[in-house]
Amino acid sequence: KDSLYSFLSNYSTYEILLDRTDTYKYICELLLECSGMLDSQLTCDCLMRLQSINTSINLHSHWINSLSNDSAIKLAINLYKKNENHQPSVILIGESIPFKRLNVQENPIAFVDQNIPQNSAVLCIQRSLDGTRIYACVGIYSKQANKRLWVVDKMNLNPDKLLQLQLFIQQFHKWISDVNKYLQVYNEMLPNDSDLSNNPNIKYNDRTIQKIDLSIDERFQYLLDELNNYFKPLLGLNSRLYEVIKDILSYNQLDSSSNPSVDVNVDNANKSNTKKKTTKPASNNVIASPSSNNDNKNPSMLLIIDQSISILPFNYLSISELFNYKCYHDLSIHVLMQRLKSLSLFSNPVSNTNYNVNASNISMVIDPNYDDKGYKQQGIDRPSIQEFTNSIYNSNNISDHKKLHKMNIIDNKSSIISLNEWIDVLNNNTRKQLKGLCIYTMNKLCNLINYYIL
Repeated sequence: KDSLYSFLSNYSTYEILLDRTDTYKYICELLLECSGMLDSQLTCDCLMRLQSINTSINLHSHWINSLSNDSAIKLAINLYKKNENHQPSVILIGESIPFKRLNVQENPIAFVDQNIPQNSAVLCIQRSLDGTRIYACVGIYSKQANKRLWVVDKMNLNPDKLLQLQLFIQQFHKWISDVNKYLQVYNEMLPNDSDLSNNPNIKYNDRTIQKIDLSIDERFQYLLDELNNYFKPLLGLNSRLYEVIKDILSYNQLDSSSNPSVDVNVDNANKSNTKKKTTKPASNNVIASPSSNNDNKNPSMLLIIDQSISILPFNYLSISELFNYKCYHDLSIHVLMQRLKSLSLFSNPVSNTNYNVNASNISMVIDPNYDDKGYKQQGIDRPSIQEFTNSIYNSNNISDHKKLHKMNIIDNKSSIISLNEWIDVLNNNTRKQLKGLCIYTMNKLCNLINYYIL
């Protein structure tokens, strides 16, 4: 086991270029199965490494496809594939910043312990290489143990379960497609600040819109109930991970001196028969980020999901209810690690360095899809996002809005942000002159640009 892990720790990003990553992925899964619950920390380490290797392969593919055929980096990569001892190519590739950010050598457990806030748990879900098993691990800080505890579990998938999982993915894709069609067809007729299903004052001649809106909600709730039932052995009520998280959160939120009877046992999670109704949350748009915050009264959860099933709404499942649905996503632990490194926050997260971006270096995109029309009904006069921003930008009171006046507003007529615009705004960042792009939108950012490209 030690020799295999040592081999895994020496994984080089160059292995991606030579298509030799399968060996490392197989070792990760082998250690996963061998360690299991006997060594949860090693198992979770290997699971996160497996996720990071898969993510780096996908990011590498997008990076290579974006390069020009006659670019120096692409030529160097082609030469390296023919001869891996070609030193000029090795040096040129190694100095490439995108290539450096594919590195997954660092210890993910150590990174999480040092950089993820104590009130934020980490949930990683990964499918096996043959797709017949789903692994899940949770890292959550325990005040009783005074450290982050790691718990792991897995769920086996028989042929029927595999088919059912594919049906869930297809159904959710169809649901998203129908929602987009619904918004495209009825967008001009929808009241901006109202819930159609509960609005008795709809003035349309027929109730078609209301029926469609209700149907969309019911379909989502049905799919959510089916997913909760499907993942119940792994993530649902009375599952090992669920009970451990619930016990730790309960202990963290109680005064240990007045409640000494609360005990957290990771190896033998208390299996209660208490059933709890899962309700649909009002919103999941809560963004959290690594910091030194130790407030255990507002726990949140970082979700890292296998890309083959990441389309499914894991942030609405019953396990997310323990965190009041305060969930945020990332591609992998090592992607988060590289992001912090790029801001020089990794080595010294508690720093007095000022990382503010000057207003003149910020570009703004205001409602690029023109989703917000404002609201002028029933005595309410709310301007749209574009109208409100323009009124401030064109204000004569420069002293109050001088920073906004310095910003560059991008007038995007194509309703989508091109890759060239991202590069133009964010390219050549240095520690002395950071640049930023500020987007005001009612839509999800991934609808504006593919987040893998970003």
